[in-house]
Amino acid sequence: LDLGGALPPAEGEDPEPAGAVLERRGDFFRAFAECLAGADLPASAGGANAEVIVGLHEWYGGLPEDQRADLDGIWDELRRCTQEQLGADGLTKLPLAGPDAAGHTYSAAAYVAGRRLGVAELDCAL
Repeated sequence: LDLGGALPPAEGEDPEPAGAVLERRGDFFRAFAECLAGADLPASAGGANAEVIVGLHEWYGGLPEDQRADLDGIWDELRRCTQEQLGADGLTKLPLAGPDAAGHTYSAAAYVAGRRLGVAELDCAL
């Protein structure tokens, strides 16, 4: 899932009407909930010990602290959704950079390509 559509405009960008931003955030949260609802958890976990890890690329680490604080409501809603869908309290923000970020980006692209397009294996992801 791409959180970008749920973020406030960057400095210097024209602000959008609040209704448009809230609608996009609602779409993001619904998609997140659908992903959790369709999660293939091991029977032993039963959801009770499940943890959701949100990989945050360099865009997040580069934000000033006050702009990161602007995202607290988003993290709170993701935690609420995780609790509701999985009965789990765990939502971990994991900053990713360099090779870690690239590896996770490739894995996400390969997953989507397989799930949505039926592509068994990617030759490369750009």
